[in-house]
This record gives sequence, C-alpha cells and structure tokens, in this order.
Amino acid sequence: MSVDATVTSAQVTADSTARLDLQFTNDTDAAITLALTENPEPLVATPSEIVLFAAASEKQRQRGSGVCWRPQGAVGGDGAMEQNRLQPGESLVLSLRVWSHPDADGCLPTGEYDFGWDSPPSWRLTLAVRDPNNPE
Repeated sequence: MSVDATVTSAQVTADSTARLDLQFTNDTDAAITLALTENPEPLVATPSEIVLFAAASEKQRQRGSGVCWRPQGAVGGDGAMEQNRLQPGESLVLSLRVWSHPDADGCLPTGEYDFGWDSPPSWRLTLAVRDPNNPE
C-alpha cells in the first residue's frame, strides 16, 4: 500500500481554505481491505495548531466570525469506518481541508506541521503553512 499527498489548492481565502488529497493505492499483487470512511476523525497536527478535516464533513462545520478557517464546536468525525476492498492497482482518494485548530493561537499560524497515521497503512506528512505576503 502506498500513500501519496497532492495539494489541490494551496491558497486560503475568505471563500475557501487550502485543500489536499491523500491517495491510497494498492501496489501489491493481491486484493487488500482498507478501513476508511469519507468522514474520519480529523487529523490533528503536531504541534496541534492545524487540523485536516475530510472534505465530506466541511458542510457540517461552522466557521467562526471573520475569514479565519477555525471551526466552532467539537473537532470530530463520525468515526464510522467502511471496509474498502482495493484490487491490485486500485486507489482510494480522501480529500482533506486545512483548518486552524479551535484552540490555536492565531489563524493558520505559519510553520511546519506533522501529520500521520499509525494504523496500517502507516504514513507521515509534513504540511508547510506560509504567509504569501512574507515568504521565508
């Protein structure tokens, strides 16, 4: 199993936050089962200033006042896992949206944030948040 990340929109605006896709591909010679849902528990970064929410849950989230992509209320998914059978060469894509954690200092603070998943398939991702008006 391989996992690839693709940034589909790097810009954060008042109308849309940054977006990325995780593609899980069965690169083995046998069918495998991947337990995943369209609305998994959000992925919280280390440090915990940034959260990745599934795109499917975005309509359920209410944003605080202003242009900051910070959710109001609890940070959680539905937790229901679906068994996805992937034949050799087949892929499954999970679309994610970048939000500030409700307890973060500031809105989408710049820096590097590490995400990961320890359950098979395990993977790691580093997301860099930059200010376009102050490139580093």
